[in-house]
Amino acid sequence: MLTEIPRILLVDDDGNHVALVRRAFDQRPSSARLSVASDLRGAREQIAVAAPDLVIADLRLPDGRGSELLPSKGDSATFPIIILTGFGDEQMAVEAMKAGALDYVVKSAETFGDMPHIAERALREWGHIEKRRKAEVQAQIHLAELAHVSRLSTMGEIVSELAHEINQPLYAITNFAAASTHRLEHSPHGSDEELLGWVRRISEQAKRAGDVIRSLSRFIRKTESDRSPHDVNTIIRDVIRLVEVEATNHQVTIDLQLADGLPPVTVDRVQIDQVVVNLVRNAIDAMSKVDVEHRRLIICTSLDSVRGRRDDRGGDDGAKMITVSVTDRGKGIDLVEKDRMFDAYFTTKDDSIGMGLTISRSIIKAHQGHLWARSEGRGGTTFLFSLPLVRGDDEP
Repeated sequence: MLTEIPRILLVDDDGNHVALVRRAFDQRPSSARLSVASDLRGAREQIAVAAPDLVIADLRLPDGRGSELLPSKGDSATFPIIILTGFGDEQMAVEAMKAGALDYVVKSAETFGDMPHIAERALREWGHIEKRRKAEVQAQIHLAELAHVSRLSTMGEIVSELAHEINQPLYAITNFAAASTHRLEHSPHGSDEELLGWVRRISEQAKRAGDVIRSLSRFIRKTESDRSPHDVNTIIRDVIRLVEVEATNHQVTIDLQLADGLPPVTVDRVQIDQVVVNLVRNAIDAMSKVDVEHRRLIICTSLDSVRGRRDDRGGDDGAKMITVSVTDRGKGIDLVEKDRMFDAYFTTKDDSIGMGLTISRSIIKAHQGHLWARSEGRGGTTFLFSLPLVRGDDEP
């Protein structure tokens, strides 16, 4: 049952026909709001301003056929179309139905007078079609999600196997790097400080790779993470050292605005590293198409109280949180992206599977924190996450 008065567009250049149809609708003023166009051009102009709920179009018009208002092949119709045809044109009307018209009506004084009932029946049928179409789309989305969940489960098994296999060469790399460092430090000819620095970084990154693999394996298995007190500012400075080459290559300036004297938070260091790296790399990528002078990435930290804040973080009233914000000056996010950006497999990048923000939000949520985003008025986006202090962490 229709709850709003439908908007119907009649496309016909015959004034007598228009008068008969208008009279029929005037006798039932609550059945529809009727507007009229005399040719395709006028019809398209009205449709561009506001799409009607139903179009009733004469097959033969001064500038073409009413069937030309049907969507192009492969496109979905946004409103139903009924074709008006004279005697002898039924075959053309049938072809129009094959192309997507909902129905056709042979013109006569009787059908013109019955047009409100014809329109009501067409709108009711269109409602059923749309309902089935939406159900089919939802079913396809559900099947796709089930397939993704299955692949994610398989990925968990693969990660567990890879963790075992990859850790062996990483362990060997770490040992060789340690041996090289020892040899350079105790060389009778003196050490090469630059080479020594490189070897130390090899050792650090090999260890970090092993930590990431073990952390990811724990995360997928949903086992307890390895948590201990850490300084958020230190985490951020260490992450910046990891991505500074990428930022330089993209001509992005990083501005750290870190609050002094922040209390430590109890976190899984590697997992929080993953979150910060993901947000920073997303910010760098978001600015790849803006002018170089605007490529500025700002990272801030602060100690906040949830009390009185009007955002979507939630949490206990008055609870103390460490908040980290990562702001870019890219093109910003539209409403669709804002609604779906944390959904699994949603991505606007060609080379991404769309799991970075989903995993990041899951990590922060597992730490009893919150991750959210907001658009900036001057353009760009800010991603923020908060981590709660363990009771007593903010006390002297």
